[in-house]
Amino acid sequence: MDVIDEPFYANYLMRTGLEHPGRAAILKSQSADLNLQIQSFEECNTEHVFVKNIAHHLYKLDLNYLQDYRNILYLRDPRRILTSIAKIIPNPTLLDIGIEVLFKVMNSLQREGRSFVVLNSSDLLAKPIETLYILCHHLNIPFDESMLSWPAGPKPYDGIWAEHWYTSLHQTTEFGKVNISQDPLPAHLEDLCAEATFYYNKIIPHALKID
Repeated sequence: MDVIDEPFYANYLMRTGLEHPGRAAILKSQSADLNLQIQSFEECNTEHVFVKNIAHHLYKLDLNYLQDYRNILYLRDPRRILTSIAKIIPNPTLLDIGIEVLFKVMNSLQREGRSFVVLNSSDLLAKPIETLYILCHHLNIPFDESMLSWPAGPKPYDGIWAEHWYTSLHQTTEFGKVNISQDPLPAHLEDLCAEATFYYNKIIPHALKID
């Protein structure tokens, strides 16, 4: 399997002008040309290719390229997203957490009759075996117990932005509730959390049902 980490990050930064940590290095390390990035997916020679995108990187993009992919929409509690992102971006916006974009992507896929699965991160952390087994069934790929654990530390497919965003992730070796931050949400983000929760509540009814 090939893994491609956030191939549209440079394009997103170019289009929005946002100042993310490591912006200059990201723009230097990655092409902002969407066509070249999509072509790189198609040139992979492995049976399976996993492309990890952050939802907000799809902001105002033509989503036609998604029609040939099995799309997993990864849903996370907005309170946990904001608690995490506020450590790096103290005053995030709704666009920064991507949940409105995720809602619009889901609606677009629905309208076009395209394949998608909504995966609730809470289910994955609470019941990783059951959740991955059901997810694999929907994707028509075999479940393997090796999916349940991994070595700590950086991965060869990490983007150059990993040093800013993946520090906590690199300390993990398996799924589990221990991975969920228990830090309180900064008070000034409560209104944003309520706005994001509106979209979360629209998406979660479509999540995979885990017994």
